[in-house]
Amino acid sequence: MNDSLSISNNIFYLVDASGFLFRSFFALPALTTTQNRPIGALLGLCNMLLKIWETHEFTHWALVLDSKEPTFRHELMPSYKSQRKHPPEALLEQFSLLPHLCESFSIPYVIYPGFEADDLMVSYGKWALSFAQQVVLVSSDKDLMQAVTPEIRMYDPVKVLWVNEATVEARWGGRPSQIPDIQGLAGDPSDHIPGIPGIGLKTAATWIKEAGSLEAVLEGNINALSQHKRDLIHTFKDQARLCCHIARLRDDVPIVHSDLQPFQRKFPDPHRLEAFLDEMELKRLKRRLTDLGWLQNKPPLQVQVHLWSPQALSAVCVTYMSWLQDSKGSILGVVLFNTLEAMVVPFGDFQQEAWKQFWNSETHLKVSWDILSILRKLSYAMPKALEDLRVLEYMVRGCHSEKTAQDTIIHCLSECPVIDTVWGLDIPEYLRCYHSVHEAVYGIQAYHVYRARLQGTLYHTLDLPLLSCLYGMEKRGIGLDIDTLTMLSRKLSDKMTQLEKKIYTHFHSPINLASPKQLAQVLFEDLGWPKPKKGKSGQYSTDSSVLETYGAQGYTLAQDILEWRHYAKLKQSYTDTLPLQVNLDTGRIHSSFSMVTTSTGRLASFNPNLQHIPISSVFPIRSAFRPAPGYVFLSLDYSQIELRLLAHMGSINTLIHAFQRGHDVHHATAQALFHTDEVSSEYRKRAKTINFGILYGMSAFGLAQQLNVPPQEAREYIHRYFELYPGIRAYMQEVEGQAQKDGYVRTLWGRKCTILDIHSTSSVVRQGALRQAINAPLQGTCADFMKKAMLDCQVLLNPDAYLLLQIHDEMLLEVPESRVEILALQLQSLMEKIDVLQVPLKVNYYWGKVWL
Repeated sequence: MNDSLSISNNIFYLVDASGFLFRSFFALPALTTTQNRPIGALLGLCNMLLKIWETHEFTHWALVLDSKEPTFRHELMPSYKSQRKHPPEALLEQFSLLPHLCESFSIPYVIYPGFEADDLMVSYGKWALSFAQQVVLVSSDKDLMQAVTPEIRMYDPVKVLWVNEATVEARWGGRPSQIPDIQGLAGDPSDHIPGIPGIGLKTAATWIKEAGSLEAVLEGNINALSQHKRDLIHTFKDQARLCCHIARLRDDVPIVHSDLQPFQRKFPDPHRLEAFLDEMELKRLKRRLTDLGWLQNKPPLQVQVHLWSPQALSAVCVTYMSWLQDSKGSILGVVLFNTLEAMVVPFGDFQQEAWKQFWNSETHLKVSWDILSILRKLSYAMPKALEDLRVLEYMVRGCHSEKTAQDTIIHCLSECPVIDTVWGLDIPEYLRCYHSVHEAVYGIQAYHVYRARLQGTLYHTLDLPLLSCLYGMEKRGIGLDIDTLTMLSRKLSDKMTQLEKKIYTHFHSPINLASPKQLAQVLFEDLGWPKPKKGKSGQYSTDSSVLETYGAQGYTLAQDILEWRHYAKLKQSYTDTLPLQVNLDTGRIHSSFSMVTTSTGRLASFNPNLQHIPISSVFPIRSAFRPAPGYVFLSLDYSQIELRLLAHMGSINTLIHAFQRGHDVHHATAQALFHTDEVSSEYRKRAKTINFGILYGMSAFGLAQQLNVPPQEAREYIHRYFELYPGIRAYMQEVEGQAQKDGYVRTLWGRKCTILDIHSTSSVVRQGALRQAINAPLQGTCADFMKKAMLDCQVLLNPDAYLLLQIHDEMLLEVPESRVEILALQLQSLMEKIDVLQVPLKVNYYWGKVWL
């Protein structure tokens, strides 16, 4: 059996095991075995290592451990790390088990007396570049950033952050190699490195950037330096040199290995691993590794992997496509699997005629997981005869899909045993990826399982065809006027400054208004406001709901802070961020779309999210979006779609008659609830809140907050509402009963909407699930209608009009100005006839040069 993995030349991962064990100990619950042996930190480390194994492609790795002995730094500076408390015995006991963990998981490890793990990582990283294409330092330790180069990257799994030279520059204000110089001046309190008293990181970075090095600073090569600062430098220059030396990580630790062979990534011995898991009583982890096939004893499935050929490709009828990607996500090729043989197609061969014929063939069924994520990188046309495993899983389960292909497959099959890959000699090293073959082998099995469980026709008539539509929307993008956003950003800054001056009149000194901790200190300690309950962090909460409560009680300062936050969010989320997301080649923003992230079938937009662009007349963010020359925006939206669906699906006669006669339902509700024939705009607004609040299962308390009335008054409104529309309560009870019985509800067209927490032991969570169940059939049916409209409108749009966005019950299009009037009428008719209900569907539209 070929246990070792080989991909993309060699990629060597060095993992800061001691650092992560330390973090896990203080971040996770203090778990123990039945014999009181502490295991919480070990479990946290195991889970993190397994996550790295599953989500990263690398050929070699090692865990790096700290030694118990003092290092050379302690000899040079006895105060080094002296402020740190002695580690708890429970942590020390788990540190002592690290070698045992490594041996059980077949992970190589390195440890060297007199040197810290950081020194080992830098030294081994530098040495490994003679044998590896790339080295990755896996750590959350900021000190390791000084080792970052184009060939040595850093990955922080806690923040899920890749660190490169640009990241370091932004974090430190200097190049990676300058970090020890900066610490020589500013010190490092976490390691008790003093630096020069009174010199902070920002000042130190500025000086180093100007002078170039610590020595140049110490020699006085800094302009406009005060005499006081010069005196400090002169007095503490020797200390600064020592601190720099202490902070600089060693890259010359003696290496006892001659090559990377001992660090090969390989699967653990199942017997040894199982013994370790049993000894540590890691039952849940054992179940997970069993599902992954790591603990199997039977012979592994052998899979032959060959380089593709046109003849072999033409014989394929149904195949799974698993994509080969490098560490940066670039496509290297694809693994195709059908029976017990796999073939690899390198990226460079995608231009060959045989591959193009396969890609566009209607007779070769191709299965892939999340094809949109691949097409975004390839910029190819959607393949013909495609099925998407992620969309299929979503349809069968009726809830959001798993985040990786591996998770989808495991959820479907439960067990995905290790396979024995037999690589053809003609396959280059960089294309030998075990994970892609494993996904292909079990991905085709998962596809057949889910295909057999599929009910209804929506997968083939709506969701699968919609992939092409979404891909077209992503490629088209939407135009953005950066000058408009820049102007709005300046206005927001001015408004925030005005509010800050007003707010600070209440404080002794300015604070960071974005800091909940500082704000809580001022409001509840300095100003003596009545103290709310403390949150999970142990601090008094200053979130929006808390400040809104104070604002309702007459605390105008709370209202000012909320207003400041609103403007800060507009600035941070939109006016300052959107310009950075404009594609330089097209001059447009290209959002991504997904149909598998909600339980109701609604579409989602991300990178950036364009579905939540606020509607505002004061700071009109939407006005910055612009159509192409000669084009206008055309917007069409369903009017009161969910109330109309409620009337139809619940057979609510009162509502049905109102809609059939073209009445304003909010106006009618206001007349009945408030006992008046003259309905003011305020009354209509309240009635609208009640209509949709009850539709979403809102409680009397929630409605009271929305209307700013006492809870008793809100309860009376709800009581009157159910008397006005008696069928609604019966419909809600029927839907709740179905959700409690089956665990899911269905839309009008049969889409399954799973209600995950309907049987939760928490009454609060369970009530939230019931509210979701009430609304899901309505929201999901609206989503189905929108998807059908998006598909059906393509014939009308071709060849020169484009669908840009879909936002809940609205479609935004970009159409030639010469065609807009006729298209608006055609699309309105199409959407209003999307289905035949007991009530008419009504669609409003507008067009113009600005998105309203």
